[in-house]
Amino acid sequence: MVARALATGLHCDTAPFDACGTCNACRTIAAGTHPDVR
Repeated sequence: MVARALATGLHCDTAPFDACGTCNACRTIAAGTHPDVR
């Protein structure tokens, strides 16, 4: 969980270092389909 939250914060398109939860990067990480996050 902590690793996923960190990855989301680092990849967020809207709010760097603070995940917005609504941008494409945040949604794909939450869905488990982001190509850079496993």
